[in-house]
This record gives sequence, C-alpha cells and structure tokens, in this order.
Amino acid sequence: MRSLWRSLKALYSGPFQSTLVFSFTLVAALTIALGSLVISKTITAYLAGAMDERVAQDIQCAKLVYLTRQEGLTHTANQLALSNTIIESYPDTKEGEIKALDRIYQKLKTAMNDDTLLGNRAVVLLDREGRVITGLIIDGDLN
Repeated sequence: MRSLWRSLKALYSGPFQSTLVFSFTLVAALTIALGSLVISKTITAYLAGAMDERVAQDIQCAKLVYLTRQEGLTHTANQLALSNTIIESYPDTKEGEIKALDRIYQKLKTAMNDDTLLGNRAVVLLDREGRVITGLIIDGDLN
C-alpha cells in the first residue's frame, strides 16, 4: 500500500486532494475520449451501410423503370408490326399512294401517343432495302 502512495506522490507531488482531483479528471477525460471515438466509428459505419443500401435500392429502382419502359416500347413495336392497317396499306405505299401513307402515318401517330412512352421517340417504316417509307419523330410533344 505504501508503494502505491509513493507512486502517486511521485506522479503528482502536490497535496493529496489535488492528486485525487487530477486522477479522477484524467480518468473522466480518457473515458470521454475513448467513448467519443467508439461512438464516432459506430455512427460512421452505420451511415456508410445505410448509404450503400440506399444506393443499391436506387439502382434496383432505376433498373425496374428501364425494364418497364423497354417493355412498353417492345409492346408498341409488336403492335405496329402486327397491325392490319399497316400490313394492308404497305403494298400500296410502293406505288406512292398518298392515302396508304396517310393511313400508316395515322396508325404510327396513334400508337406513339401512348402516355407510358415518354420522352423523345422515333418510329420509321422501312422497306426490305432499308429505304424510309414513312416515319414519325416525337420530342415530348407529337410532331
């Protein structure tokens, strides 16, 4: 016990009460510093995990929106490819018949006026050689 008192006196040669105040202050300061460090690391790890989870959810949401848009475009393209109006009017377009072109254009206009297909879009009807028969470009509004 005497060796403990001697080591305390050697640590701080002031009065005993001052030594106790210094010792308890040192213990409190170390506890606060260590607690702050642990809490800071814990909060940083939690926030990093939460941000990673949020980014993963946003990426998944963007993929779903993209796939939904892609399905809408695929549905519209199939609808136009199988349309009786286009199939029946197509042979007349080779002869330059304006009414046939107008029927096809109106069908394209109706199909592309779908609310689920937002943004800029272009639809072009080509012949077997790749020449444009008629088409429609939409830049947010029907043009």
